[in-house]
Amino acid sequence: MTERGGPSKRGFTAATWLFATALVVLIALGAWWSVYFQRALERELDFEREGLRRTAGLYAAQLMVSRTAVGPSAMPGDERFEIRAIVGAIPPLAYPFGRNSGADGHEDTPLVVAPTQATVDALHDGYSRKRRMLFGEATLLFVLLAVVVAMLYRLVRSERRFRDETEAFLGRVTHEMKTPLAGIKAVLQTIELGRMPGDQQREMVRSALREVDREEHLIQNLILAQRIRAQSSPLATDHVDLAELLRQFHGHRQPFVETSGGVLELEAGEGLAVRGDAPAVRTILDNLVDNAQKYGATRITIRALPDGDTVRVEVVDDGMGFDPTRAESLFRPFVRSRDERAAARQGTGLGLSISRSLAHGMGGSLRADSGGEGQGATFELRLPAMQTDGGK
Repeated sequence: MTERGGPSKRGFTAATWLFATALVVLIALGAWWSVYFQRALERELDFEREGLRRTAGLYAAQLMVSRTAVGPSAMPGDERFEIRAIVGAIPPLAYPFGRNSGADGHEDTPLVVAPTQATVDALHDGYSRKRRMLFGEATLLFVLLAVVVAMLYRLVRSERRFRDETEAFLGRVTHEMKTPLAGIKAVLQTIELGRMPGDQQREMVRSALREVDREEHLIQNLILAQRIRAQSSPLATDHVDLAELLRQFHGHRQPFVETSGGVLELEAGEGLAVRGDAPAVRTILDNLVDNAQKYGATRITIRALPDGDTVRVEVVDDGMGFDPTRAESLFRPFVRSRDERAAARQGTGLGLSISRSLAHGMGGSLRADSGGEGQGATFELRLPAMQTDGGK
């Protein structure tokens, strides 16, 4: 068994191109945004530096006009600036206003008004903080936009997958429902002619009844799928005599399996009882046996035995089997086989998914195992055990 389904190639390609285009636009927008605000921060830094330079020039002009004899010291009234002697080139933010008197050992050196080192450091620290904040905000915005784009991409893919699966599902359901009806109609038309011997007529009626059972099983699966999807009508957790249920199921299904050239065997001891819902258990068994027949099984064995506080029911077949790595994917809705031998007998793709949901609804589990393709399959159903009247 291999997986079949998913969005069409055209839909997948369109969604991929949409995502790629959105991602390119997002990257371009993020790059433009980062460059724009980076330049804005640089212009703001240049503006603040120019403000300090002009303020220093005003203080220098005042000192020149007042001709006050001052030496290197803090600028009176403004701690952002200082008066100091300069040896060498005058810094870009400093303004000269006189000559040093030589009291500090640097005779006849220019005196300038300049921002203090603390002021310059604070200016650059503020610029660095704004850059980090800009980088953080840009990263957060980019991540949020990427998440939105990824969600949109997933939504587009999911919508296309749902549409494709719905179309395929409706086609399969229509086919599955028409086939039994065609058989029943043929039987009724033959009987209407009144030219059939009694023994053959009885066989034809039994065949029609089997088709009715097949149709009923399909409708039951559809109803259960809707119940599970709507999460309505919870399953009962009553005492179920599993041994008796299995015997009845075996007696009912054995003729159907034998008609298709197969064998249905039952290995179950007495006194097995579980907590669950009897119709749900029968539906699970119906789906597992149907699945085995669809995929080429000629011998199907139902084996039930106690296992701790649970009862383990195994449905073992000698059919096509599957790759063990795909075991979990079999329980997803609409997953079917590509094998040509099974193509004519494939169902709706809901049976195993419904069966696992029913098992979980009764507090149990359902798992699949296979040695590989062509080596048959084993489906293991576990349900909570209950004591019988005998205590076992």
